Amino acid sequence: MLTDENKREKGEYQFIQEKVVPSKRKKWKRLLSMTGTTLLLGAVFGLTACVVFYASAPWISKWLGKTDSGGTPGEGIWLPGGMNQNQEGTPGQNQPGGSAPGNPSSPGGIGGNPSEDVAHGDSASPGGTTGDPSVDSMNPGNSDSLEGSSEHVPGETGSGTEGQKDPVIVEQRIEGDLSDFKNMYHEISQMAEEVGKSVVQVTNITNGIDWFQNPYATEAETSGLILAADEKLVYILVNYDRIDKASEIRITFEQGVSASASFRDGDTDIGLAVVTVRRSDLPERVSEELQPAPLGESYSMEVGEPVMALGNPNGFQGSMLVGMVTNRENYAHIPDNKLALFQTDMLLSKEGEGIIVNMEGRIIGIITRKLEEDTGLCTALSISRINPLLEMLLNQTPRSYLGVVGMDLTENLAERLSVTGGVYVAEVKNGSPAAEAGLRTGDVILQADGKQIFTMLALNAYLQERKPGDEVTLSVCRMVREDAVTNDYEILLGQKDIPNK
Repeated sequence: MLTDENKREKGEYQFIQEKVVPSKRKKWKRLLSMTGTTLLLGAVFGLTACVVFYASAPWISKWLGKTDSGGTPGEGIWLPGGMNQNQEGTPGQNQPGGSAPGNPSSPGGIGGNPSEDVAHGDSASPGGTTGDPSVDSMNPGNSDSLEGSSEHVPGETGSGTEGQKDPVIVEQRIEGDLSDFKNMYHEISQMAEEVGKSVVQVTNITNGIDWFQNPYATEAETSGLILAADEKLVYILVNYDRIDKASEIRITFEQGVSASASFRDGDTDIGLAVVTVRRSDLPERVSEELQPAPLGESYSMEVGEPVMALGNPNGFQGSMLVGMVTNRENYAHIPDNKLALFQTDMLLSKEGEGIIVNMEGRIIGIITRKLEEDTGLCTALSISRINPLLEMLLNQTPRSYLGVVGMDLTENLAERLSVTGGVYVAEVKNGSPAAEAGLRTGDVILQADGKQIFTMLALNAYLQERKPGDEVTLSVCRMVREDAVTNDYEILLGQKDIPNK
C-alpha cells in the first residue's frame, strides 16, 4: 500500500514518465501484411477446394445415384433425356429434340444433351400465369372474360404492390368458324408430316416350305422409328415380335428407298428391338436426309393433353390418329423393372403399332400391344422411363439379371413387418439367380449391399449399376409363421438373354 509520502513523491516525478507509442507506419505495414496473408491463404484454400471437388465429383455423382447406363461419358450412343443424364431424368432441364446424323460434336454422331427427372405436376398453378401472354390471355383464372371490347384500368384493381401500376389488358371477342377448325387440323397434319420423316416401314420376310416341299415367302409390314444414326449405321426401333422369326428384314425409308437390316439387340420383356441399316447401302441423298426421332419427355404429360398417334395405329402404314391422354397412372411389372404406361382415347387396331406425339412435335410414348390390358385403346410406354433401356439396346450393353417381379411395399404390410419400405416379391422366375439363391414369392427385399431399397425403381437403378457376374447381398424379410425374419442372401447376378443372337 502506498503511503502519503510515496504518493506525493510519485506525483512530483509524473512529468518524467515515458509511454511507448507504436509507430503509425509500422501499424499500416502490419495491417497490409495480415491482409496479404489472408488473401494468399484464401487463394490457396480455394484452389485446394477446387481440386478436391473436381477429383471427388465421380464418387459424389455415384453416391447421389447419377450414373451412366453402360459405357463411360463420351462413349456409345445417347438419346435426349437418357440415363446418361440423371437416373430418373430431370424434367425441365432437358431440351429434347432430334439429332442430326454424323454430328461431330456428339458421341457417334448422335446429338443429345447429357443430363432428365422432371417433377410431376403443372407448370403453373390454377389461376396463375404461365409466362406466355398468348396463353395467359386465354386463362380464365387470370382475368374475367368480358363480352365485346373492354379495358382494365391501371390502379383500380389488382394484387400488385402500392406504387406499381397494373398492366393494361385489352380483351376482344373473336368470332371463329369452320375454317379456323380446318386450319388447326392442317397445322397438326404438317407437324405429323415432319415427325413422320423419322418413321420407316419395316417388312418382315419369312421363308418356309409347304407340304409339297415347295419354298415360299410371306411378308408382314409394320412401322419402325429411327432412333439414331452415326457414320456407319442407322439404328431403328421396332416391335420385337414383328422380327422374331424373320428370315430377312427390309427397311423402307420416307423417300421410298429400301435396304436390308440386321438384328442388333432386343428385350422380350418390353417387346422392343433395335435393327441397323448400313449407311453405305443407302443413296447419298437419302443418307444425308436421315432424321432421327425427336424424342421428348413424358414426366410433365397431363391427363386431357391432346396427342396424335403415328406409324400404323389403325393397321395401315402411314396412318394418323388424333386424341388425348386419358390415364397416366398405369404400370407394368416385368422382371427387375417397373414400367410406366399411359392410355389415350384412340382406338388401336389389332395390328396397330407406332408412336405417340404431343402437340409440340415430340415423341412421348411408344405404342405397345404386349403390355396393354386388351382395352382396344392406344396404350404406350412412357418415353422417359424406357430411355435408359433404349440406350442399352443401342449400345448392346450387357444387362444384369436378378429374376424377380416386384412391387412397391404397401403401407399395411410395411407396418406389419415393422419396416419403412421395400420391394414385395410377387414372382421369382424359374432358373433365375434369385431362385437359385433361395428367394421366394412373398419375400420383401429391404436392402442391397447395405443400401436401403424403398421402391422397385430403386432396385432397378441399383441393378443397372451392376454388371453380369457381380455378386450382391440382398437383405430379405420373410414371414415365418407369425414372425418376420430377416436374412442376407449372396446372389451372383446373371446376364439377360439376348434373343436372336
